[in-house]
Amino acid sequence: MRTHRLYADHPWRRQWNLTEACQSAMKIVIQRAVEQGKLQPRQETQVSANSKMTTQQFEINSADWMLDEDGRVYLIEINGIPVLYDPEMSQELCTKGLNLYDRLYKENPETAVVNDHDLLKESLGLALKGKLPRHSLWKHVTTIPTTAATTKQP
Repeated sequence: MRTHRLYADHPWRRQWNLTEACQSAMKIVIQRAVEQGKLQPRQETQVSANSKMTTQQFEINSADWMLDEDGRVYLIEINGIPVLYDPEMSQELCTKGLNLYDRLYKENPETAVVNDHDLLKESLGLALKGKLPRHSLWKHVTTIPTTAATTKQP
């Protein structure tokens, strides 16, 4: 479970370009999932006889990575429903992860890096306004056109 986060200024992230490596690998995984029909975009919605409306869709996933001593990253798993903890929200602590994060935060709020308040706030902004702040903690990995989902490969 996450007990710390490698922020953008962490020396390992800069030394091995970890953000770029993880984003590049995620893009490949997502594209393969679309090509194989395992991840499908929302279809166009017919509003009237003369017009079609397209709605944007986004997926929020978290990925667990392992880093070796040479800076290579290995994808462990992708979570379609990431565990996010916000000590400012009243939420049921129904998982081991949330209970761990709550304990770490209560032990020392200043050093607890499991406060996802900003991530949750930004994701709501994305869902409601369709955009993220200029310096967001979320990273756009790829855009998959609707037509890509119709071309399934064996």
